[in-house]
Amino acid sequence: MSVDTALDQTKTILTQRGQDYGDAAKLFEQIAQRFSLVLGSKIDSYTAARLLVELKLSRLDMGWKEDSLLDAIGYLSIAADVRATQEVATAPEAGHTWPTRVGSTSPVGPSDLGAYTANLE
Repeated sequence: MSVDTALDQTKTILTQRGQDYGDAAKLFEQIAQRFSLVLGSKIDSYTAARLLVELKLSRLDMGWKEDSLLDAIGYLSIAADVRATQEVATAPEAGHTWPTRVGSTSPVGPSDLGAYTANLE
């Protein structure tokens, strides 16, 4: 599949999903609220979209499926769109705080990734 084909197909899917489910920004705000309840820590709609990207990438790790790839591209597009409309700092020095672990005041951050990926090797 070419880049143009993947992007065209993703755009078609996103247009159809918009007709089915309405405004993506509102939907992903609701998804973020639900994820926040499960995680015990507030996340934003950008993070919710990124989590769905990770879901689709995990499915691709289990085997190739074009649908998962197109969905991942779609969720990345939504993440980019949501991020562009948010006025949230991205760097710790700019005041960004990482979510905290459930039952702890210790933040979850990029350094935690090593603990998760170590088990994958």
